[in-house]
Amino acid sequence: TQNQALSALIFLYQSVLDIDLGGIRSRRASAKRTIPTVLSPSEVGALLELLEGVPHLVGSLLYGTGAGLIEVLRLRRQDIDFERGVPYLSATKGGHQRVTMLPLAVREELEDHLRHLRRRFLVKRAGGSAAVHLPGAIALKYPRASTSWKWQWVFPASKDSADPRTAVVARYHLHPSAIQKAVARAARQAGIAKKATCHTLRHTFATHLL
Repeated sequence: TQNQALSALIFLYQSVLDIDLGGIRSRRASAKRTIPTVLSPSEVGALLELLEGVPHLVGSLLYGTGAGLIEVLRLRRQDIDFERGVPYLSATKGGHQRVTMLPLAVREELEDHLRHLRRRFLVKRAGGSAAVHLPGAIALKYPRASTSWKWQWVFPASKDSADPRTAVVARYHLHPSAIQKAVARAARQAGIAKKATCHTLRHTFATHLL
């Protein structure tokens, strides 16, 4: 960018060439502030109504919790707590864990989804193919955790794949593009003229709270 180029030149003259630029006055490009797109409640309803299965559940979580798409897709079974009076959803961002309220409207659908996943998990584990990829430290310390129920992805990919670093074959979470394409398709079908994306659902959540 223009500001990066200017900073590089100043560094070159002052730190490399040892030339004092004195009280140089430079005009830096001002950052453009874009107003995030927000959907109306009726638009959100129309969009979610056209989503089915996993995309519907993920879309509902994006709008209902304000979490990012990657945060939702990285959820593991142990991250969801149904035992509290109001269920909570914990997600990771930048290595830090945060807790956000899980809407009651999504609870039944999420519970059904997890019951279905558990049945599949038990069948796969009996056949010796229930391993999921684990964080590096966990994989080294508790290698057997990869086949435990609590470490299973809430939204697993459809096939196993090899870790490019370790060559271990196991299951990753669903790829973001699967949800992004489903949301874009539903937005077109709903006739929404605004830019409606997964990120839009997240911004809409925050706005509707105001």
